[in-house]
Amino acid sequence: MWETVKSVSTVISLIAFVVAVAAGVWKAKIAERERLIKAAPSKSRAALISKTLEFFDVNPARLTEEQQFKIAMEQINRRAERFRLLVIAFVVLGLVAAGIGVFAMVRYPNASGRPLPGPDPVAGLRVYPFSSVVLGKNGETVETLNGKANYFSEDIGNGVNLEMVDIPGGTFMMGTREEDISAFDLVGELQRYYPDDCAKVSGLCKQVVAKWPLRETPQHSVTVRSFFIGKFEITQQQWKEVARLPMVNMLIDEDPSVHKGKDLPVERVSWRAAVEFCERLSRKTNRRYRLPTEAEWEYACRANTQTQFPFGDNIQPGVANYRGWGQFGSGPRGLDRATTVPVGSLGYANRFGLYDMTGNVWEWCLDRWHDDYKGAPKDGSAWLEGGDREYRVVRGGSWWFIAYGCRSAFRNSREESDTSDDDAQGKPRGNHGFRVVLEK
Repeated sequence: MWETVKSVSTVISLIAFVVAVAAGVWKAKIAERERLIKAAPSKSRAALISKTLEFFDVNPARLTEEQQFKIAMEQINRRAERFRLLVIAFVVLGLVAAGIGVFAMVRYPNASGRPLPGPDPVAGLRVYPFSSVVLGKNGETVETLNGKANYFSEDIGNGVNLEMVDIPGGTFMMGTREEDISAFDLVGELQRYYPDDCAKVSGLCKQVVAKWPLRETPQHSVTVRSFFIGKFEITQQQWKEVARLPMVNMLIDEDPSVHKGKDLPVERVSWRAAVEFCERLSRKTNRRYRLPTEAEWEYACRANTQTQFPFGDNIQPGVANYRGWGQFGSGPRGLDRATTVPVGSLGYANRFGLYDMTGNVWEWCLDRWHDDYKGAPKDGSAWLEGGDREYRVVRGGSWWFIAYGCRSAFRNSREESDTSDDDAQGKPRGNHGFRVVLEK
């Protein structure tokens, strides 16, 4: 928006000054004509007056010489006054437009949407250790893994930092094989979650089973370039710090979340607000921050695994915050925390060293929503052509959603303007958040 303001104000100020100069030139010519008439001898004066009256479309035939002189002076003075007012008006307009342009340039020096080259994060990478876990088909712990990941810390102001993890590029299989979908009992999964409402379950399952699994097909190979992604979901403290920065395209609430806590993930955030956050952060840091593409998100979530979850073929509440009314397959019954938890507090990362990629809050992606992967990009880029213009992809499940939604391949959609799902009483649950990506 401010880049447009700069451009428009520059054009208006230039046009105004050109018009003001032209009006000044005409005023000077009229003043010169008045001087020549007054200074000319009587014989020359009559000819000058006659030409002047003809210029002003006045017929001098029936006028005395004195009347001709008087009318010529009146016309000259009237036109001179008009041009004087034009000069003043367009000079003022030009100054106002120039002032607005200068304000926009000073207040928003890089409003073009193209961040300036910032310091190279690769040169300042550090290493952090993390723990991960491998779960068996029944959700039991099979193995505990220790790993290390490269990252850099972005200072976003007032001692608040954003940790960005270096993700290597690679090729992976995105989505789910159709034979795996048919083998899983999604109806039974939902019935376990709704044991006391069989009628509702039956209706719900008919809709869900017909649509949800097919969203993840056809499985396809995608090659992703290396990038940086947030170690954690954006926290409320980080959100508040960036929300205080100058607006780029829209106003955003500094404190939108339902569940309060500086280390809790920010939630009740629309896709548009998340994009605005990235724009402001980019201006602040002179880097190109954005939401992850759907392919980048799944690649980062899987972390070189092809199992149902990044931790294995089952899940349990010790590694993810999801709605614990039932279990996934033969896994253990979940823990219904009924709220978000501080980022990273469950202690286990995936094999890339990323925390809370499953559960806690839904995470926005750049892509438009498409009902399946037919025609999807294979280079990891955002899928912005076709699809639903009003809906965007969300990934990862959330604290109120069932374990099935925490699967690496599970995908869902929300309107760009949505901030949260509401409960039966219309109260927002607070479950839409995000993490950011930095292009290399």
